[in-house]
Amino acid sequence: FRSECKRCDAKGFLVQIRCKKCAGNGRTDKTERIKVTIPKGVISGQKLRIRGRGHEGYANGKTGDLFVLITILEHQLFQRRGDDLFCDVPLKWSDAILGIDLHVPTLKGGSTIKIPPGTQSHKVFRLTGRGLPSFESKKKGDLFYKVIVETPVNLNSKEKQRIKELMNTLSLN
Repeated sequence: FRSECKRCDAKGFLVQIRCKKCAGNGRTDKTERIKVTIPKGVISGQKLRIRGRGHEGYANGKTGDLFVLITILEHQLFQRRGDDLFCDVPLKWSDAILGIDLHVPTLKGGSTIKIPPGTQSHKVFRLTGRGLPSFESKKKGDLFYKVIVETPVNLNSKEKQRIKELMNTLSLN
């Protein structure tokens, strides 16, 4: 039977005088700041391998690799699904009825989408190619906007009466 030598930990030699810095291990731990280039389109949980930046090997062995685990933070406006982004946009009920050119946020500033008259709440609009870049190709995902029609609250009696008159005029009752 073969087994590792318990005296030398299978190194093949015994350390007689131990170094104060490494305690006879032949290497020391140190913290180093390195710059890592993160490729476009990475996702949370993905690992990046940086060759030759890990622990030094024992007994003149090869230096190991460093693995970086990617964690993507949530964005305050956009939710990510693959390469596509989703955003909820508030819309005044009057704008939903009459239609409007609505200014919406994008990753690079803003854009305008045309809201047609009679738009219902939770209708989704798409801006093609305005999402995130793909990790595997040069394509970009899409940016989706879900309009949420806001209903007025805390109306006074005069405002309520005017809305009732409008409804009667439009035969929406």
